[in-house]
Amino acid sequence: MIFKKIFLKFYKKNFLGCKEEDADCKEPGKVVDPITKKCLPCSENCRTCDENDTRKCKTCPKDTVLNLFGKCEKECPPGTFFKKQAERCKECINNCLKCENEVTCKVCEPGSYLQPNKESCDKDCPLNYRKNENGECEKCSDEKCNKCDSNKNICDVCESNFYLLNENCVPECPAGYYSDPQKNCLKCDPQCAECITEKQCTKCLNINDSLLNYECKEKCPPGSVSIFVTEVNPKDNSTKTVKKCEKCKDEKCSKCDATNLKNCIECKGDNFIFVNKDGEQVCVNKCPLEYFVKKSNSGSDRCEPCSENCKECKDEKTCKRCDPGLLQEGECVESCKDGYYQKDGECFKCNDDKCLKCSSKDPLKCEKCKDIFFLKDDTCELNCGDNYMEIKNKDTGNTCKPCIKDCKICEIEGECKECVLPKFVSALDGHCVDCKENNGSVVIEKECYKCQITNCAKCPKDIHRLGECEECLKDFYLTPRGKCDTECPPGYYKNTESGKCVKCLEENCSKCEPENNCKECDKGLLIQNGKCQNECNASFYPDKDRICQPCADQNCKLCDKLNNEKCLSCIEPTVLQYEKVKNYLPLHN
Repeated sequence: MIFKKIFLKFYKKNFLGCKEEDADCKEPGKVVDPITKKCLPCSENCRTCDENDTRKCKTCPKDTVLNLFGKCEKECPPGTFFKKQAERCKECINNCLKCENEVTCKVCEPGSYLQPNKESCDKDCPLNYRKNENGECEKCSDEKCNKCDSNKNICDVCESNFYLLNENCVPECPAGYYSDPQKNCLKCDPQCAECITEKQCTKCLNINDSLLNYECKEKCPPGSVSIFVTEVNPKDNSTKTVKKCEKCKDEKCSKCDATNLKNCIECKGDNFIFVNKDGEQVCVNKCPLEYFVKKSNSGSDRCEPCSENCKECKDEKTCKRCDPGLLQEGECVESCKDGYYQKDGECFKCNDDKCLKCSSKDPLKCEKCKDIFFLKDDTCELNCGDNYMEIKNKDTGNTCKPCIKDCKICEIEGECKECVLPKFVSALDGHCVDCKENNGSVVIEKECYKCQITNCAKCPKDIHRLGECEECLKDFYLTPRGKCDTECPPGYYKNTESGKCVKCLEENCSKCEPENNCKECDKGLLIQNGKCQNECNASFYPDKDRICQPCADQNCKLCDKLNNEKCLSCIEPTVLQYEKVKNYLPLHN
């Protein structure tokens, strides 16, 4: 700016031929034109004015003031004030209509309100103040009130930590009231002693009622129970006791223990009470293994434990599956009782009531009978009957053992007492044998006794005469001593018709034929025509077998036994000539 003035002064003096300022322009109301250097009059009412704009006053005459636009007026316009030091009007603070200095305001523009410190005009008043009819922020009567628009004595909004109750601010809404989002204390529903909204009770007025979802109930619905709950106020840690309908922890529970919400007393629908491993009663739709459903006359049916070792049961007395152990008629046992057999982990009753133990593969087959019965062909009988022997044994049980072959009645193992006809008991070994007369045996009082004589076919029917034989087996002959032999003793021959050894008729004959022809004589004797003789008859000689053989010549009385043709003596009247018989003719007839 200074440089500009110097330049203009220099330009006017040297190039325009301008003169120095006119001395007359120093009077009030005039000003020198910076270009023409002429003295120009200021605008009306100006004491001094701007040399570049004579319409703009710089100072004003007495009793007038310079406004913000360079005009002289009787007083400063609204929104400005006269500042003596500057001898002009200065602008008030924003939105101020009337002020005395740049800092404070006396009257604000319409729509703005003078703040409590008088130093600003705003559309709104600070907390705890209201907009009064004078355009000022008037302090509310209640110190805790943030807004009291209609009347300073009537609060509209309280401080953040206070609540509006009946146009007053209180630290908290009293019993029977609740605070809305604007912190107004509104009256609760008549059933509520305390609430968080009109219909949401936090405590019931009736001490017998209980809270459920912020509603007061005379009786808690199924699935919940009335209990006293201690609640802590986070603001001051104060506590209060409230009666509430607390939901049971188990969704299937219709009624639970007030002291333990996990402990169910009654269940919904077809669910059952079950005591878990923690000792709590819970509801299940099916009893787990090792438990059965126990009907209840009042309340819910319960899952009760099966008997020991029972994994699945129908009731406390009827088991369906055991582990460990075996299932027998609804009970778990280590082993099947008498009269039962084991199969697939169960004990089944034997088909025969008289049976003490039967086969697991075939229950029709008994393996051991009850005391008075006998096991016979896999069945139990009161007695064994024919062809069987009764064997009594307390440990293994009574049994019927088959008698030996062909035996009808037996009492000792391996021996028969009475055989099935036509067999008879052998007195020798107790077996049943054919006792035919030609079989070497004899029947005496239904017993078969073997003849004591070897190869004897028939002996006397007298137990004391079994050592005697009456008839021998085929090809054997009864000897004089009562023995049976293939050969007869000396002096006897085999009679095939009688089967006996018959004495030879010829005395001194040691071997003969049925015709009683002697074939061999006693020692020293010779056989002559089937008879025994001390010597052979005339014309015979003894051969090597001591049998008298005829000489070659019938007239030979004695011939050599080594050569029957050699005659040793002749029968008279023949004579011996050259060891031969020669006829000898007598001298007379």
